[in-house]
Amino acid sequence: MKHYVCHLHAFGSIPRLAPVLAAMFLAGCASGGNLFPDIGDWIQEPVREGSVILARDPATLAGESEVEAALYDAVELSEKKRFAEARHLLADIRSIQKPDSEGYQALSGAMALTALREGDLAAFRRAARQLDDSLGRPVRVDVAHVEVVSLYRAMTFQTMPVNASDDFRVFREKYFSEKSAPSPESSPEMSVERAGL
Repeated sequence: MKHYVCHLHAFGSIPRLAPVLAAMFLAGCASGGNLFPDIGDWIQEPVREGSVILARDPATLAGESEVEAALYDAVELSEKKRFAEARHLLADIRSIQKPDSEGYQALSGAMALTALREGDLAAFRRAARQLDDSLGRPVRVDVAHVEVVSLYRAMTFQTMPVNASDDFRVFREKYFSEKSAPSPESSPEMSVERAGL
């Protein structure tokens, strides 16, 4: 039996605010008026070796297990705008999840949102791609992940989910369509080159 350890000793004693981070990440993935429609769905998966079932109530995440403590620390780091460190803690937690599990998917979505808040588009694309792969690249994406997957697919010129909002379709047409990309003929370098200069 393998034992997984989160390396938290490098961060010292950080106050624990996991409920805030968990609420922030889950609210970022949720759509509609209810901010926490499926807060407990991904955390009630069956126990397997090395996995931990987290409580439905975010206030109880400051528990005894290292996974709960790591999630709590990731929330605190995110509140302090230390997004890269929060993302690394979330990656440590995600590493003990099965790639096709709801926990893996939720953590991948949280990592993508954290990277987006940090402004690291490469990390966002990587985490969102891992989320999309974990979901199986569906035509209709689960409501909890549709925004992250829609933005990722828009940025990478892939087919949008059928349940993507019209805002994402407009965004894609405006910023990521092939029409908006400059053609070689309209490039200033081409006109100078053709002029023989």
